[in-house]
Amino acid sequence: ISSFTCTSPVKVTLSDGSKVVRFQTRQQTTGAIVAKVKILGRGGTTLVKEHAISLKSHGRRKAPERFIESRPFQSLQPRRIPDRNFGIELELSCSQGSRVEQVAGIIRQGSGGANVTVVQGYARAHDPVQGWKLVHDGSIVCSRYFPNCSRFE
Repeated sequence: ISSFTCTSPVKVTLSDGSKVVRFQTRQQTTGAIVAKVKILGRGGTTLVKEHAISLKSHGRRKAPERFIESRPFQSLQPRRIPDRNFGIELELSCSQGSRVEQVAGIIRQGSGGANVTVVQGYARAHDPVQGWKLVHDGSIVCSRYFPNCSRFE
């Protein structure tokens, strides 16, 4: 059993004007599954739902469900973070003809000169680096409008 925790909700406004929070993730599966979704509120209220994952285009849409925290909020306490190296993976694509070196240059410029390593070949993808690392990712699907996009993580 694999687990994924989303701690970055997306705030949206519904067509009726009500403000809600949506949680999303882009996990991969090779077959239809039923995911167990657990929402834990700041007061300790818990909601557990099962959600069928559809592999069809546009998926299966359900009416939104509301989760309301019924207990008083508990204060958020800072947590000690272990002193260890970690990485954050972003899967990206850009229009056809964009070279990974161009993207690296834009990241360097936008980050004030951060180190950006372009990795040629997946065999070196897991080598640690200080800063950003760009690796080709063949698992990313380009949009139908840009079928020959550049794909990397």
